[in-house]
Amino acid sequence: MSGIRVAVVDDQPLYRAGVRMVLAACPNLEVVGEAGDGPTAVALARQLRPDVILMGNARPALDGIEATRLIRAERPETRVILLSAREDVREALEALAAGACGYLLKAVGPEALIEAVERAAAGEYVLGPSVMQLILQEALEAARKNGADEPARAGLRLTRREVEVLRLIARGRTNRQVAAELGISENTVKNHLRSVLAKLSLNRRSQAVRYARQLGLIE
Repeated sequence: MSGIRVAVVDDQPLYRAGVRMVLAACPNLEVVGEAGDGPTAVALARQLRPDVILMGNARPALDGIEATRLIRAERPETRVILLSAREDVREALEALAAGACGYLLKAVGPEALIEAVERAAAGEYVLGPSVMQLILQEALEAARKNGADEPARAGLRLTRREVEVLRLIARGRTNRQVAAELGISENTVKNHLRSVLAKLSLNRRSQAVRYARQLGLIE
C-alpha cells in the first residue's frame, strides 16, 4: 500500500504535531492537512479529499462524531478513525453509527497508530482491544437485561441462520462443510459470514470464533 493521504483533526496543536511526527516516519503515509475543530475538518475533507482522517472528539464548535457524520455524508470514500481521551463504549458506538471505521485511544502507540491508518485505508474496521471488550460487555449486559437466550436477540441483531453459521464456523467447519450441514449453497454461507462480520464490526473469521466462544454460542 502506498500514498495514503491523511488529515489530522484535534483541538490541541501539540497533539497534532506529535501525530504528524509519527506519521511522517512512515514513507507510505502523507499528512495533507490538519484542523483544530469540526467545521474546519469538514471543509478540509471537502477540499483536500484525504483517504483517512484521524479525528479528535473535542467540542469547541462541532464534535468529532457529528463532523464524521457530515464528512461521510459528503465523502463516503474517506475513512475516519475517532481518537478519544477515554474508553467510552457509548461514544465508540455513536462514532461507528456516524460512519467512523475506527475508535482508538489518543494514547495509542506509534506503531499501532500507523497500522490503524493502513488498515482503515484498506477498508478494515479498527477498534482497540480494550474498546472491543467494552462493546462485548455491553452486548452481554443487554442480553442479561432482555432475558435473551441467544445473542441474536440482544443487540447484535444476528439472524437465527447467521448464528447457526457462526456456531459451525467456530467449531472448525469449512464453508463447504457448513453448507452441507445446513443444506444451503457455499455462496450463501459466505454471504451469511460477511453479514455476521459486518454486524459485529469484525474483519476475520478468527475474531468471529473468539466472539462465539465469549458469547456462549459454542461449548
